[in-house]
Amino acid sequence: MDEKFEIIKNKLITNEFEKNFEYDVKKVEYLDGIYIVLLDIPNDCNEIDNIFGVDISGRAIWRIENPSISFPTEKTGNPEFDNLTESVYVGLIVNQEKEIYAVTFWGIKYKFNYKTGKLIKKEVSRW
Repeated sequence: MDEKFEIIKNKLITNEFEKNFEYDVKKVEYLDGIYIVLLDIPNDCNEIDNIFGVDISGRAIWRIENPSISFPTEKTGNPEFDNLTESVYVGLIVNQEKEIYAVTFWGIKYKFNYKTGKLIKKEVSRW
């Protein structure tokens, strides 16, 4: 098994497999036999939860949990505010302790389990 990989548009390519996604791959992190794949979602698309875990055989084993499941919030009726929790992910951060965070367009950071895709912690930062 080799953790080296290549990204070509919507493909994740390793020595073991080639995995196609519906959208282009923006970033990939590799942790303990799992490729964590962040897809680059076009502006005109309503797709959310755009992070996947792929095992060493190229099989998608999870899709990141929707924040409304782990951190439900009551809808306010204001679309601008309500959409904050239903936003596309734009970044992945991995620290030295192998903790991984997904960052939304609105700056909300979610720590998640890279083996399951389950959200663990929500952090809201100010601009």
